[in-house]
Amino acid sequence: MRINPTPSSPAVSTLEEQNLGRIAQIIGPVLDVVFPPGKMPNIYNALVVKGRDTIGQQINVTCEVQQLLGNNRVRAVAMSATDGLMRGMEVIDTGAPLSVPVGGATLGRIFNVLGEPVDNLGPVDTSTTSPIHRPAPAFIQLETKLSIFETGIKVVDLLAPYRRGGKIGLFGGAGVGKTVLIMELINNIAKAHGGVSVFGGVGERTREGNDLYMEMKESGVINEKNIAESKVALVYGQMNEPPGARMRVGLTALTMAEYFRDVNEQDVLLFIDNIFRFVQAGSEVSALLGRMPSAVGYQPTLSTEMGSLQERITSTKEGSITSIQAVYVPADDLTDPAPATTFAHLDATTVLSRGLAAKGIYPAVDPLDSTSTMLQPRIVGEEHYETAQRVKQTSQRYKELQDIIAILGLDELSEEDRLTVARARKIERFLSQPFFVAEVFTGSPGKYVGLAETIRGFQLILSGELDSLPEQAFYLVEVKEIILSTNSGQIGVLPNHAPIATAVDIGLLRIRLNNDQWLTVALMGGFARIGNNEITILGNDAEISTDIDPQEAQQALEIAEANLSRAEDGLMRGMEVIDTGAPLSVPVGGATLGRIFNVLGEPVDNLGPVDTSTTSPIHRPAPAFIQLETKLSIFETGIKVVDLLAPYRRGGKIGLFGGAGVGKTVLIMELINNIAKAHGGVSVFGGVGERTREGNDLYMEMKESGVINEKNIAESKVALVYGQMNEPPGARMRVGLTALTMAEYFRDVNEQDVLLFIDNIFRFVQAGSEVSALLGRMPSAVGYQPTLSTEMGSLQERITSTKEGSITSIQAVYVPADDLTDPAPATTFAHLDATTVLSRGLAAKGIYPAVDPLDSTSTMLQPRIVGEEHYETAQRVKQTSQRYKELQDIIAILGLDELSEEDRLTVARARKIERFLSQPFFVAEVFTGSPGKYVGLAETIRGFQLILSGELDSLPEQAFYLVEVKEIILSTNSGQIGVLPNHAPIATAVDIGLLRIRLNNDQWLTVALMGGFARIGNNEITILGNDAEISTDIDPQEAQQALEIAEANLSRAEGNNEITILGNDAEISTDIDPQEAQQALEIAEANLSRAEGKRQAIEANLALRRARTRVEAVNVISY
Repeated sequence: MRINPTPSSPAVSTLEEQNLGRIAQIIGPVLDVVFPPGKMPNIYNALVVKGRDTIGQQINVTCEVQQLLGNNRVRAVAMSATDGLMRGMEVIDTGAPLSVPVGGATLGRIFNVLGEPVDNLGPVDTSTTSPIHRPAPAFIQLETKLSIFETGIKVVDLLAPYRRGGKIGLFGGAGVGKTVLIMELINNIAKAHGGVSVFGGVGERTREGNDLYMEMKESGVINEKNIAESKVALVYGQMNEPPGARMRVGLTALTMAEYFRDVNEQDVLLFIDNIFRFVQAGSEVSALLGRMPSAVGYQPTLSTEMGSLQERITSTKEGSITSIQAVYVPADDLTDPAPATTFAHLDATTVLSRGLAAKGIYPAVDPLDSTSTMLQPRIVGEEHYETAQRVKQTSQRYKELQDIIAILGLDELSEEDRLTVARARKIERFLSQPFFVAEVFTGSPGKYVGLAETIRGFQLILSGELDSLPEQAFYLVEVKEIILSTNSGQIGVLPNHAPIATAVDIGLLRIRLNNDQWLTVALMGGFARIGNNEITILGNDAEISTDIDPQEAQQALEIAEANLSRAEDGLMRGMEVIDTGAPLSVPVGGATLGRIFNVLGEPVDNLGPVDTSTTSPIHRPAPAFIQLETKLSIFETGIKVVDLLAPYRRGGKIGLFGGAGVGKTVLIMELINNIAKAHGGVSVFGGVGERTREGNDLYMEMKESGVINEKNIAESKVALVYGQMNEPPGARMRVGLTALTMAEYFRDVNEQDVLLFIDNIFRFVQAGSEVSALLGRMPSAVGYQPTLSTEMGSLQERITSTKEGSITSIQAVYVPADDLTDPAPATTFAHLDATTVLSRGLAAKGIYPAVDPLDSTSTMLQPRIVGEEHYETAQRVKQTSQRYKELQDIIAILGLDELSEEDRLTVARARKIERFLSQPFFVAEVFTGSPGKYVGLAETIRGFQLILSGELDSLPEQAFYLVEVKEIILSTNSGQIGVLPNHAPIATAVDIGLLRIRLNNDQWLTVALMGGFARIGNNEITILGNDAEISTDIDPQEAQQALEIAEANLSRAEGNNEITILGNDAEISTDIDPQEAQQALEIAEANLSRAEGKRQAIEANLALRRARTRVEAVNVISY
């Protein structure tokens, strides 16, 4: 593959003489273009499509050539939307790769992937451009000098220092602080080092990109008044852009950085957020180009694409590029191919930990998993290295002791280990640091801490000098602000006084210095350690009086007083307040269906006022005991693992428990989709602390599925109530009650069965915790509100069934740090009739829905309720899964062969059960490409019974992934398929070809099979196929076109020898000469044998066989 193709033929397009082609095919962002013979563009050449669409709108689409298909045809990927393009439109070959502007004129500007400014500040004042595809610097050009790049962030500089001119990866799952850390690095490095930066937003959300831009303007990194003095250029390829743009935006940013390094001979900082999205975009493009996916569905060229980007990010003798890259880690799995491939290119890795984030330790950098090649004594010095190693050893010992502490308690440890634990916990908190870019959220001023001060701070903790201070004193502080020498005996402490520790209130501290002068310090709170001749202050903030600007301080006082008088924006002290005499009331009834409301019941969907005068207060008593309905019945969801192992009760309360990123919201959306379609029920969805994007996605999904009827809003089946993340905690705490009140009206007045969805009830608890703190209440366990149980009960006890109707509630519950003992999920358990626990381990295996079959429970799973057959099947599934779980440690140590025959069989069936629990979702079709499935309870039970009985033991476990029995069992006439009646079951692999089945009505059914597995037995055939189509469902014209394309692809397959396929006309003519056909077969087999080892040849051959099979199925008349 040529990284930087150059014109080498007179047929190549130039500015004077352009090669012109025409669009032959458009498939989404992929275009096939036909050029005149001998005038083919090079790989990576930029193609431009200009013209007007059917309504006269101007079209200007740039594409990049990815494949040469033969027959004068190329395949290109568009860098922008292909809306309006038509077959036959003229395409211009520019004769060169994409080129973008470079140089000082790019600073302070925002560009797209094509290098076009998108900040409405006019054109870029430069004519200098550079192609985005360039070779990496040669080995002899590289600079090998080693030096530390100080960031001002303690945990980074001490434990995983960055190399100047190196590549650093930020690894972490969603929501653990990657982007915030990158913004802090940009802020610190631009201010402390005065360097030039380039930021590449790869698959960036528009909102995050705008936030970053505003932050840079506020910090002065981008100078609005004099744009030429800016220190950063920004390049964005947003999430809504085609995959081609997202795949190339990183190269655009890198090209701009290379110019500063190679031409201006500067040191440059290149930030890429997020490199996972670069991989993801490459995966999409690879699939669109028809390549076979590799591990976990990634592109087979993952390593090549990653290398072509990373190897250009390096230091040369002219200058350096120091690159800091955020890497999203899917399911927090560092072995996923995307982060794992990135590791090989990095000089340092900063791993963000969800466990630390859950404790409130920010930045949530894991001190043990984060690494750096720079942490060597010959590079950083003995003092730095020794301190870092002792910090890591202390943290590692604490980690090893945690299990012992959990079982035996802290008191059972030795004195030495207890001291180690105490210091490790102080170190953990001292690693925290307030960020400049997070000041608006935390209220704490940001801090830049020098490396020398960082080392000194950790040395004080490790030496034991600060052992008497409580661990909370080390949270979000640095040592340089808190060590002040005093005169002997000052602060009311006599010489040689035993050290004492005390809390410091907000106020003034006056210290007499050694020169007998008095020093006045303004303290913002914290802790003090007072001892002989010194005072150590670990404060929230401290300023020496002589450093305070009197005018600024007076202005700050006036602003603070004004802020205090305003409880919220626009409110002021003394404003009139009206007591309505009643609780909040919201609209209820049929007029709410199809609408979106806020916590006050006000519509926020721009569809006008709600056509109802009926309202109801959100605070109401729970139904009395005698009003409750006790009848028990199953609420079928169509989701196998739920219906079999943890069935829902009609009118019950169900909790979905799981950490971030394991599929709670997707499962709720699938339940809404299934239940609305299968049961025709009315639903209310309460988005508690919901992200705006997720709420909008859910709204769009409901409209697409028909749950919300746009044409006739009155026929909608759901009302939505949102309290978004940006709203005050009071609104987020009460939005659940608003949704519940609407559901209660349908139950109590309309006497209907209602579904109430709450996503996420953890945010209800979180909002209550914020409100409690604002009210001045003392926090309870893990910082939660002391009224947690009361608030939870007041919500949950109203969600029940009465004699008039029922509310079946399905609630998503985020589990902090995946800890089910956390007070929020633990308190919720007591109110639920069923729990569906999502497992990160299953999600990491690709088992979706990732419902844990052992931890998920239901009070309905009793033989008197569900029946003996259901109960027995569910118990056997759980027993088999439990036994497999018990055997896993033995297997890991001794291997599978050391198990008994019975245990090996149990393991095999358990693994099939695990995969059979998977199921494609309707709402995930756009991501998975697999059509969603609704599986009835009877079919679910039958499927698991087949596995447990051993009837499917001969099938491999992969045959049970994302399938269900109703699709694969086809009744046949006795004795057909060459199998006599009562034949012993046989299992065999199914090749690509036709399957003909005689049905009970003596008619023949022809099926085109694309491979898979078959089990043939008495009067039935079970097919678990890769793909299958009944002949009558195949479009003959489409099948013929696919065959022609497959034949053409095969004839052009790359290899040492050209592959020639003879006899293609046999597919369209029944007048075949047997001798000629046999010769053609022999030639084809010979050609195929010479193409072994050539992936494209093999793939093309498989594609040909599939296409040929479909055409044969169409041509079948009768048998």
